[in-house]
Amino acid sequence: KKGERRAPSTPQGHNSNRLRKTHLLFTQTPATWTSLCFFYFFLLLFLFTFFCGCNPFLKNERSSIETYVMTDINALSQYWKAVRGSDDEAEQVQTLKTLYDTLGQQGTPATSLISQLGKPDEITHNLGQSIIPTMPGPVLTESLTDEPPSMYFVYYANKDKSSYAAFKVDSDTETVQTAEWH
Repeated sequence: KKGERRAPSTPQGHNSNRLRKTHLLFTQTPATWTSLCFFYFFLLLFLFTFFCGCNPFLKNERSSIETYVMTDINALSQYWKAVRGSDDEAEQVQTLKTLYDTLGQQGTPATSLISQLGKPDEITHNLGQSIIPTMPGPVLTESLTDEPPSMYFVYYANKDKSSYAAFKVDSDTETVQTAEWH
């Protein structure tokens, strides 16, 4: 009747519903099991690629690695630009050294140096004209020829100039030829 309340179900009735649902799980069709297996396979594949940072479907692994490194370099260069003016010398040296290791490779475009490291502390055609000889490290003397230099040096130093990266850039190709860390 409309106004009457039903008696609450007994725990035994509750358990029988649970058993019925469990029984339905084991009586699924093979097509349902196949779709469940595919679902879990792709879920695990997604989680693996998300947490490991790799994609097994890429044919060109080098491009994915370079993209990862460039993303990491972009974040590191932003950090360098932030820490460059600070008083934390150890952090400046560590960050600049890491950037030097990546950007100091032969063939790196000079534009990458400027875009990743910011405005250089100095650009000179000759090490002898530089203020850098006051820093530790080897010093080269001036050239004895009157030819225009075919290279120039780009310097980045930490705040107290105790450590620096020197990039030797070819003027014709505008690429890094060698790099030195002092």
